[in-house]
Amino acid sequence: MKKVIYAIAAVLIMLTAALIALILYYASNPDFAAKVNSMRDSLGISENRAEKSTEEATEKPEEPELFTDDDEDPLKAGVREDLTPEYDAPLQHLLEVPDDKKERTGFEEITDKIETVPDERADRIENELSTGPTGDDLTFDPLYYPYYEMLDDKSQHLYRQIYANAMELNGSFKSVEKEITRKQLFNAFTAVFYDHPELFWINTSYGAIYRKNGDFLELDMSFNQTAGDIEASKEEFNNITDSIISEAMEEGSDYDKEKLVHDRLSEMNRYNFGPLNQSAYSALLLGKTVCAGYSRAFSHIMTSLGIPCYYCVGYAGEAHGWNIICLEDDFYNVDVTWDDTDDGKVCNYDWFNRTDRDYATTHRRKELSVYLPPCNGEKYKGPEPEEEEDVKEEEPYEEPAEEEEAQPLQADENLPGLDQGRPTLSSYGLTEDDVINNVQDYYDDCARRIREQGKGSYKLYNAVSPEVMDELYKAYNAGTIRSSILTPVAEELDAGSATIRMQPVLLADGSYLIENSVAIR
Repeated sequence: MKKVIYAIAAVLIMLTAALIALILYYASNPDFAAKVNSMRDSLGISENRAEKSTEEATEKPEEPELFTDDDEDPLKAGVREDLTPEYDAPLQHLLEVPDDKKERTGFEEITDKIETVPDERADRIENELSTGPTGDDLTFDPLYYPYYEMLDDKSQHLYRQIYANAMELNGSFKSVEKEITRKQLFNAFTAVFYDHPELFWINTSYGAIYRKNGDFLELDMSFNQTAGDIEASKEEFNNITDSIISEAMEEGSDYDKEKLVHDRLSEMNRYNFGPLNQSAYSALLLGKTVCAGYSRAFSHIMTSLGIPCYYCVGYAGEAHGWNIICLEDDFYNVDVTWDDTDDGKVCNYDWFNRTDRDYATTHRRKELSVYLPPCNGEKYKGPEPEEEEDVKEEEPYEEPAEEEEAQPLQADENLPGLDQGRPTLSSYGLTEDDVINNVQDYYDDCARRIREQGKGSYKLYNAVSPEVMDELYKAYNAGTIRSSILTPVAEELDAGSATIRMQPVLLADGSYLIENSVAIR
């Protein structure tokens, strides 16, 4: 018996010694340890957390993923929780647009460009960029500014800031609200654009900068050519508006005032693509526009007359804009664009003061416009087409002189040479060899000179051909000037914000001088 006990004890001692030797070998030979771990993994044996190495246990947490608001409903983003559409939308695929209206396209939907930046750059924006005017003292009557009323408190706060900075032509500013998603920002900007056709210098695109965690930092608006001499542009805009308002005030009822404004806009315009066609300015001053111009001009003048009138957007064969007007507490649809025939008559009234039922086969509201009041008014429908009498004949249309049509805006009186009439290349010390004939060459030249100048606020001048000016106009309206020139340069200069604004001046030989106002911070 003793021999058995001694034998067992001896075996245990040998096993203990072997185990100690194995542990010491394991610790001093990482290759062997790796093989053992590989064998454990292949057998599905889980490792005890306590046995993990110190290095593995103290791994840095992964960087947070880029924020996303993919799950957010665009229609409800930033909209009051108690708000639901009363409008009964028809099925889009069942709409049947009249043949003579199918070519009346041209509406530009609002677009955004979102950039997410590292914390270092985000901190710089936080510290260096101003909020500009916050608009905290502003109020907007919901009867005349329905899109503002649709928004929740945070989005209304941002709306007021966007409006206040647009009034000051401040293109870049730090947001007063950080917890704003991309879709909330889109609806806040859209609400300002739709409510305020008098801000005719705002383009339909904007840029925004966010932190990786989703905090909203910076909004960058772009302005059209009228901003180059904004005081002169406002004066022209207000003069023509006041003239139509004065004429309308001589009419008796709100309906008569509405009809007069409807007719005047038809008389003044032909449906055609032209400069600034998404703005009320184009319909009131340039003589040709698309649906956005007709509708925004109509909304502006009717609201100025104290008659609630809203810009409504949706689909009518293509993206389209029209109006909703309030007469004696009833609402009606009005499509001035489709009523302008361009065939020698002033207009017709096929689409004047119609109900949603009347529009159900041709028009469908979209985006925030679904929250506008339903149109069920009957008292002021029409006049029906068969009731039209004594249709006024308009003077034969004459295209404006080529020189007049080409001039995109009032010349900047601060530029040299303009006191001698239409300036020439030599007025600026330039020759024909200095005229840029390719739009990419213009981009490259601006980018090169901005790199050389570096950070700061300054002006650059270029002479370009009419063909390049046409391309630049399209790019400016599309909001791509910034990405074509500034984005790569700003990264190279490690800039927190960058803006560029263009002011073109038509020269005597038909070329253009462009004053580029650059701000790199």
